[in-house]
Amino acid sequence: MDSPHTWSAGQGSDCRPLPARDQTSNLWVSIGNGAVLRRSPAGDWTVYDESSGVPYVYISCLAQEANGTIWAGSLDDGVYRFTGDRFTAVRKEDGLSANDIRSLYPDREGNLWIGTRIGG
Repeated sequence: MDSPHTWSAGQGSDCRPLPARDQTSNLWVSIGNGAVLRRSPAGDWTVYDESSGVPYVYISCLAQEANGTIWAGSLDDGVYRFTGDRFTAVRKEDGLSANDIRSLYPDREGNLWIGTRIGG
């Protein structure tokens, strides 16, 4: 099943490959070195890195909820929720089953499903 607002760098998931466009036609890209890039429809680039809450981690997947919230999953440091101008981390100590995120999927009921390497 394919979702128009779910993207992943991994294989075997229900996600489309990175990069992808969000609901407002911004292009989101993870370059794998601790940065997430957003290109506006006008062509302006914004870099989200350590100064905006994304540490030096490999971002493996991105998802957008129906309300527009962007989530970024990392391969070793949990998920990051984009809240306007910065990302906020959610990790195992916050309730995730693991920090190794393999897929993200927002369902029709407003739930965000998070797939990890060890399940759940």
